[in-house]
Amino acid sequence: MARRTGSVAGSSWERSGLAVGAVAAMPGRPPRVATDAAVGAKLPHRTLGRTGASVSILAMGCGSRFLMYPAEQATAVLEKAVGLGIDYLDTAFSYGDGESETRLGRFLATRRKDVFLATKVPTRSRTRDSALKEVEASLKRLQTDHLDPAAPAQPPATRPTSRRSRPRTGPSRPSTSCASRR
Repeated sequence: MARRTGSVAGSSWERSGLAVGAVAAMPGRPPRVATDAAVGAKLPHRTLGRTGASVSILAMGCGSRFLMYPAEQATAVLEKAVGLGIDYLDTAFSYGDGESETRLGRFLATRRKDVFLATKVPTRSRTRDSALKEVEASLKRLQTDHLDPAAPAQPPATRPTSRRSRPRTGPSRPSTSCASRR
């Protein structure tokens, strides 16, 4: 039987307990590997784009899965994730109409220096002033004075959506559309 490659299951990550971080926030599902070695292990880090910031290769998204927990358990979930080496936390106002940011804020009141915090500005903020108001409101809910990156929830499209709308470069090619095959 051929050996599978590229799978996390059975990999050195799982055996060392690092795979635990990926499922730390899954309600009702205990991690398959729960060893004391996992707590002391450090997740690999990578530089995030052009920011120069070094962040863990796994991030904790504070959206729907995080909001499944009762509010009183949210801090414990975040403590567990950070304890497992996850230091990149992602949230947005749209995650529970600000509830995610509020829960995360309780945790950040004492642990802000330990994490890289990302949030997204709602798409309804079409002007600079509107976006700044949204960021200020997020900062208040998050109980912090700064964000690491702040991005639009859906950045404007930078690429054409179809092949036909791209400008042609180089020699002309025959059309491959269905209509031209008839």
